Amino acid sequence: MTTTRRAFLTQAGMIAVGFGALRSSPFLLHAAETATAGDSVLVFVLLRGGADGLSICAPYGDPEYYKARPTIALPKPRTSGNDSLIDLDGYFGLHPALRPLEPAWRAGKLAIVQAAGSRKMSRSHFDAQEFIETGTPGLRGTQTGWIDRCLHRLPGSELTQGIAFSPLMPRALIGSEPVLVTEDLTRFDVEAPGWKAEAESLLREMYASGEGALEAVGRNAIDVLKVLRSKPALGAPAAHGARYPVTSAGLSMQQAAQVIRARLGTRCIFVHVEQRFDTHAEQLTANQIDFANIGEALAAFDTDLGSLMDRVVVVVATEFGRTVAEDGSRGTDHGTGGAMLLLGGPVKGRRIYGKWPGIEKKNLFEERDLDVTTDFRDVFAEVAEKHLRIAAGESLFPGYTPEALPGIVA
Repeated sequence: MTTTRRAFLTQAGMIAVGFGALRSSPFLLHAAETATAGDSVLVFVLLRGGADGLSICAPYGDPEYYKARPTIALPKPRTSGNDSLIDLDGYFGLHPALRPLEPAWRAGKLAIVQAAGSRKMSRSHFDAQEFIETGTPGLRGTQTGWIDRCLHRLPGSELTQGIAFSPLMPRALIGSEPVLVTEDLTRFDVEAPGWKAEAESLLREMYASGEGALEAVGRNAIDVLKVLRSKPALGAPAAHGARYPVTSAGLSMQQAAQVIRARLGTRCIFVHVEQRFDTHAEQLTANQIDFANIGEALAAFDTDLGSLMDRVVVVVATEFGRTVAEDGSRGTDHGTGGAMLLLGGPVKGRRIYGKWPGIEKKNLFEERDLDVTTDFRDVFAEVAEKHLRIAAGESLFPGYTPEALPGIVA
């Protein structure tokens, strides 16, 4: 359908859809050009659906693992070819579909936190995702997300400090800080085939004056367009032979790498991954497909950035783990404790962090779930303090003061 000028102007406010609550327009181009390669970047990857931490990092050295999962437990290392777990430390093994991450583990750039989460997380996807994104487990209705609170404490005012590769504004970024939200940077543009220049001029005129929120958003959106068009790296192919999977996760991680190389002043990137992690049935098949996708995307991102990974920390988390025992459909149900992955140059890798609580029934949370021994906020707080260089006390996590940081980040 052809878009008329009248229809385009009537809907001009829709240019703001990709943004959260925005401040007045800063000197964005100058800020982007003066951003330094030394700025640290957090990439937060949320696996929506409750990915199984006991498959991501399986305790093959614990006999209870095979008793609890007679049909879906993964084979011990070196016992079943490429279907075998990848040995990590003689007790835990990496899921075979995550094999692309093995070089990062061996190089000391990948760490795993086992038995991470919160006992207050709830087994509801909706609630648990809100809690992990706001950083306030058990407390509904928190007005801001934990990444928004990080951005608020970081110096600078670039509209591209926070970017989310997501179909909607993530809860983690809700708040007062400006955020660019898109699934595809190449599609963030004025949609006016045949008269784009004229349409953009009309938009500039429309938003040139006025102190309202809509006018500010319009000016900011146009400023962001200037920046995106001025950075060839945003459309550049992957470097160092990196090959991303042709999936939404692959596209998001590739664009995250492009943003970091383009030096837009970006400090926090959110990546939304929603696949079949909610494995109530046929878990072996679902995990093989989805873990391969995320493993390939993360490995390609690491390869693509090369030495730039020295200023990047990727945190991969999910809203909760899954039950220790398999169900009657060769799957698992909503649980509590799970696994987190951290990837990057500043990560003290090749280690599994967190106190292992064991999976005998007497050690389980409510006699069904892996118990939590590392609060996920302690991991977030350490990345905020040591990597982003911002204080991570109660102001970052309302009602909670991190006490014992895990020691994962240098």
